[in-house]
Amino acid sequence: MGEKLRSIAKSATFWALIVYCLMAAALWFATGGKIASINSDLDLYNHFVVARFPDHVSELSKAVELGSPRIEALEHFGWTPTPFYSLIFLLPVWLFGSNFLLWLEGLALGVLTIWCAAKVVEKLGVGIPAALKFLVVLAFPLNFNFLVDSVGVSTMSVAAAFVMAAVVVESRLLRAALLTFAAMTRVNYLFFAFAFLLSGLMFRPKGWMNCLIDAVPSLVVYIIFYKLYYSTYPGGGLNYVLMASFQGLDYAIPESSRILARLSGSPSDALSYRMNLGNLPALLVNLDSLAYVFNLSALKLSVTLGLVHEKLFQSDWGFYLAKVWRTAYFSFAMMPGFYASLLLLFARGLGAWEKTGYAWVVLYLVMNSLLIGDPRYLMGVYLVLLIALARIISIATSFSRGALRGVA
Repeated sequence: MGEKLRSIAKSATFWALIVYCLMAAALWFATGGKIASINSDLDLYNHFVVARFPDHVSELSKAVELGSPRIEALEHFGWTPTPFYSLIFLLPVWLFGSNFLLWLEGLALGVLTIWCAAKVVEKLGVGIPAALKFLVVLAFPLNFNFLVDSVGVSTMSVAAAFVMAAVVVESRLLRAALLTFAAMTRVNYLFFAFAFLLSGLMFRPKGWMNCLIDAVPSLVVYIIFYKLYYSTYPGGGLNYVLMASFQGLDYAIPESSRILARLSGSPSDALSYRMNLGNLPALLVNLDSLAYVFNLSALKLSVTLGLVHEKLFQSDWGFYLAKVWRTAYFSFAMMPGFYASLLLLFARGLGAWEKTGYAWVVLYLVMNSLLIGDPRYLMGVYLVLLIALARIISIATSFSRGALRGVA
């Protein structure tokens, strides 16, 4: 029986990789090989290299710099991108000037992430029928955002791959190194770590403290990177609680502007407003602003899960079928998976690590959505939502069979 399950797991990974590689190839042809253009933040991180080594970057890197409308704003705000990602993962762009090498790097990143996903399913999905595990692994690469972000080598896909690899490796030293790399890549790594701390405190799974100790080097490095790079983000961080721009939620901007004007005493932009902890009481004591923050966070959560609101009717490449694809994935996988994760926190008979996983992903998504709603922030963690959905289906199926046997 065990051999049969391993065989099914291997076949699931095989077919998931085949599907992913075919979609990655289709994306290459659909964009005319302009892979650098599908990474929405590549121009900002590319600027880090161009600004420091203007005479040593490729023509492609220079073209990305000249074609970006955001470089002036970046300089104005003084935002400094993380050099770890810029220098290492954008090598195909700034050094070799090759979209094809970037595509190959993204393909390798996606393959590694899918392999790690299959290993995570084996660890967390104990007791889930093999057929459902097969579907979870196969459904993982079908997330359109995973395809675009991995092939485009986004910062979020890189950080998620590091975290997922850290989950499956046995060496504690390697785990610590992988988590440190993730901390050097994404500012919201702090949400990963803090959500893991809280979920671990709730369920105390065996070996949890060792994993927490393994994360200590990454937190030390994160503090350094926060001081040098992440703190240079426009506004400082808390201002994103009131920011609705660039998330498909532009209809919420007027109310945000009204609340900001009341807080600051003059018209302000949510992106650059220097909000601090002292502003929070004034923000939360008014019912209108409290309702706005709560409802805007709920909207951001729906965006993160894949419902991109106004952006559903926009497409830079004319991929309107992808909008249907994305919404269908949200409706039938991500939203049900989120609710399934919440329900399973109160279920009996589940392992402590599985419940910790569900709590971790719920807390991470909620904390992240207080600030920004973006499907990129779902990378990696959405696998747990798929596992939760499979677990709920498994429980419901077992219950139905038991009820039918009782009637018979």
